Amino acid sequence: DKSIAVLPFTDMSEKHDQEYFADGMAEEILDLLVKIPGLTVIGRTSSFQFKGKSEDLRTIGEKLNAAHVLEGSVRKSGDQVRITAQLINTQTGTHEWSEIYDRQIGDVLKLQDIIAAAVVRELQITVAAGYLNSRSTLKSTDAYDLMLRGRHAADRFDKEGLDEAVTLFQRALDRDATSADAAAELAFAYYYLGADGFLTSAAAFEQARRAAAMALRLDPKCARAHYVLGKISIVHDWDWAAAEREFQQVA
Repeated sequence: DKSIAVLPFTDMSEKHDQEYFADGMAEEILDLLVKIPGLTVIGRTSSFQFKGKSEDLRTIGEKLNAAHVLEGSVRKSGDQVRITAQLINTQTGTHEWSEIYDRQIGDVLKLQDIIAAAVVRELQITVAAGYLNSRSTLKSTDAYDLMLRGRHAADRFDKEGLDEAVTLFQRALDRDATSADAAAELAFAYYYLGADGFLTSAAAFEQARRAAAMALRLDPKCARAHYVLGKISIVHDWDWAAAEREFQQVA
């Protein structure tokens, strides 16, 4: 009963140009819910396979072995955003909770916390103080928007997408030099440029190490940065002990 899949949110904007923003909202909420003890959260790859499909939610719940599904939509216009979210019981198909939020774009980071807290409350899970504080280190909404665009580009996993992601993550850091999240995403993009052969491994992994080190200076617990360093330790350094140390920091 304490399991949930977060589906990609639907872009309802007039120009249908906010897919990156809708995906990012769903991912950020998923990342918050993953931290909740006692709650099983289906992984992003599994949940996002249903993007753009009109499959019955009860069927999705059965395929993902999830008792609940969180779905929603985003409508963004200028500095205003409307976000709808609804929690559905996949066994009965009934809505257990739904809400519509009209906010300024600057309130988006807080809104992710509000939605995650509402889900946890409806599932009747007791959470210790601090678990539902936003994990995002971004202080600038411009930097946040650039980071979501970068993630969306990186998800293509081709050279053009990863090159675009590097540029966007660097721009996010230029706007907010204190963001461990943006630095870690930059490390992630450089890692895949090297791992997939789009740049020489020596050059790409060196840039990835620098970005990951920056992220860890800003946030020693940054899981994304530890993950990148662990991967480089395996595929480039062949240093299994170092990889194990890094991956232990991810859990």
